[in-house]
Amino acid sequence: MAVDQIYIDAHSIDALGKAFLKASEDVRIKGIDALKNIKVEAGTFQEATDLVSTITARVESLSANLEGLYRALAAIGTKLQEFAKQYTTADTQNGATADSIGPLIDAITANLPGMK
Repeated sequence: MAVDQIYIDAHSIDALGKAFLKASEDVRIKGIDALKNIKVEAGTFQEATDLVSTITARVESLSANLEGLYRALAAIGTKLQEFAKQYTTADTQNGATADSIGPLIDAITANLPGMK
């Protein structure tokens, strides 16, 4: 079944964009910023040094992954809001095509390369 028309609800798309932006801020505040507060005070024996090294490496890896998620969510939210602004009248809504979503997909794949 082919779809001949695309219907765009600019208000819903804008609300979705705001939700993605809020989610990105939650990732930043509750994830990235919280990881900065992790401190390990271990002793001076080898196992303690190994523990500090392991935890530090894992925090750095998790921080990098959360940064990518933060950027992707923020990019999605921003692009959705930009997309919604383009289609605020009936005339512009009638001209909408699936190709208009291409920049949004590009922003997602740039920040989350594992997403297809």
